[in-house]
Amino acid sequence: MTDDDYALANARMAHDRADGHVLDVHYDHDAGLLRMALSTGQMVSLPVGDMQGLSDAHERDIADVRISPSGLGIRFPRLDADFSVQALRDGVYGSPKWMKRLRERRDHGAIS
Repeated sequence: MTDDDYALANARMAHDRADGHVLDVHYDHDAGLLRMALSTGQMVSLPVGDMQGLSDAHERDIADVRISPSGLGIRFPRLDADFSVQALRDGVYGSPKWMKRLRERRDHGAIS
């Protein structure tokens, strides 16, 4: 990696962080939601059942959620699952195949 590559990567990360990065994240067991506080002041709540790799996971594994060093992602180390905060904000909770199945379940009223 050249110095120019490094500078470009840092500039890109700074730009992405300006759109909001995670300050806090936790699993709300009672509501079944992942809650993220963003630097923009927004609070984002997501149903963990919609997130690939979390729908059938044990609650203690979901509760072990961590913010990436850049604040642009979250990680569930016990589940080996990582998510981009921007993708989650855009409604992308997994792979294209996962999203297709999620849409099909919603269309048929069988969300679990």
